[in-house]
Amino acid sequence: LAPYMPISFLLHAPYALLPYRVAQATWYFVNLGLVLLIAALALRLAGRSRSPAALAGVGALLLMTRPVHQTLYIGQCALLVAAGCATDTPHRVIGTGPRCWNACASHAWRAAC
Repeated sequence: LAPYMPISFLLHAPYALLPYRVAQATWYFVNLGLVLLIAALALRLAGRSRSPAALAGVGALLLMTRPVHQTLYIGQCALLVAAGCATDTPHRVIGTGPRCWNACASHAWRAAC
């Protein structure tokens, strides 16, 4: 059983064309952008304003959590999975879509094994 879906290869293949340090820095900044995306989605779900100050505040809180810190430190794809679940477009409420549940459950199962 492959640990990642084939689409993961397509998303990450361009990084192989870059020098290692450039790819590493690019992936890090992509993940920081995903933190801001998740912060914006959380503010939207809470019915709050998505002002730059609010985004910075929620983003900073997310950066202080252990899961986000570990994802940035190790370079895993957890933020990409979380952002994918949060933006499950057919279902406007975060985390209720069947595709989201399957993706999150599958990722969590693989991470636990």
